[in-house]
Amino acid sequence: LLPLLLLRADEQEIEDREDAAVHEQRGDEALAASQRALALAYGPRRVRVYEVQAGIFEKKGDKAAARGTLEDALKFAKALPEAQRSERTVTRLQERIDALK
Repeated sequence: LLPLLLLRADEQEIEDREDAAVHEQRGDEALAASQRALALAYGPRRVRVYEVQAGIFEKKGDKAAARGTLEDALKFAKALPEAQRSERTVTRLQERIDALK
């Protein structure tokens, strides 16, 4: 019985490692896709792409990159023409940046 339990524990550990590798790969793919989207997006939609990209960095555990991306988003959002700028979005971005400090 003990060898069977140990074998099952080893199998679970292998599955966990594989899941982590798949998750990391998907995160990398998502980041690459967000980079492509950022190159194409403009106006308020570009701010949303920045936010998604920051979320990807957060899920990968890279808070510094997430904060930097949100700071870029905030700078871009503030530079939008008044008709396209959303103060609610600016506030939300600032709150997310503050939460990552």
